[in-house]
Amino acid sequence: MGQSEVRPLLARYLREKPSVEVIDAMAPQADEECVILLGRVARAVPGLSGAVLNALDAIDHPRAEKIADAIREKLPT
Repeated sequence: MGQSEVRPLLARYLREKPSVEVIDAMAPQADEECVILLGRVARAVPGLSGAVLNALDAIDHPRAEKIADAIREKLPT
């Protein structure tokens, strides 16, 4: 499948059954909508915050950096 075809499927999985595997698969396909979804996953499932941060760090999008910074601020020290 091409990137444009797989992105909606991965976004659906992120909403319904987020996992490290889905997060990892999403990073190379991510657009702004996906970046926002990743941020929501980190808030809703704190156990996936590390995987989300790794994905956001790999995404070359200005909003990815902002969302990653916001997640890091909320992580326990």
